Amino acid sequence: MTQIIDRADWHYGAENYPKELPPENGGTHIGMYLAWAVQHGLGSAMLQKYARDSLPLLRERKITGRQLLFSELDEKLFYSLLTKVGKDFTRAYYDETDCYVGDYLTVLGGSLPTLYHIADSWGNYDNLAPVIDDRFSRWQQGDLPPASPEKIALKQSEEEYCEAILEAGRLLSTDPAGAVAAVERYLASEPLEPYLTLALRELEILRAKLRP
Repeated sequence: MTQIIDRADWHYGAENYPKELPPENGGTHIGMYLAWAVQHGLGSAMLQKYARDSLPLLRERKITGRQLLFSELDEKLFYSLLTKVGKDFTRAYYDETDCYVGDYLTVLGGSLPTLYHIADSWGNYDNLAPVIDDRFSRWQQGDLPPASPEKIALKQSEEEYCEAILEAGRLLSTDPAGAVAAVERYLASEPLEPYLTLALRELEILRAKLRP
């Protein structure tokens, strides 16, 4: 399990990040989740150590979660900043399923072009928090958050990639052309990254083995 849940530069450093927006907008969704965790007592002693005097300011709504994220936490949300309950819920709701981002967009996205266009405001937080509250309550009762469509599609690409590579490996010694065809069929399904790049690399290796 990665120790980083999310970080702003993963977003504002991406090729598809809107060029008209400042880097801070890449961390708005992270900051709102951080604010929710703090307001619900899910911040760890390490968060208190690094957030310092900014933590009571967040609790009093004098700053936003995004401001805390950028000013004190190096733009990163770490698991170590959360209590055990906070870690377990965040793993299920945010990290492994992307359910949080789906809720964030559903509640606040409206007609905005991307999630990065959502304003960093306590008004938006107040609209989002009840949805997270409900997910948290259900999770405590054993109802796991659903995976987002994007997460499901990525998992499918991963499974299909593994099947194609295993099939190619099985055929390589007896039917090299069939091994190549197995990977080509996978590529024809238009897989998601990073499996597209991995499959293209595997195809190059297989074709190189076929050259006289």
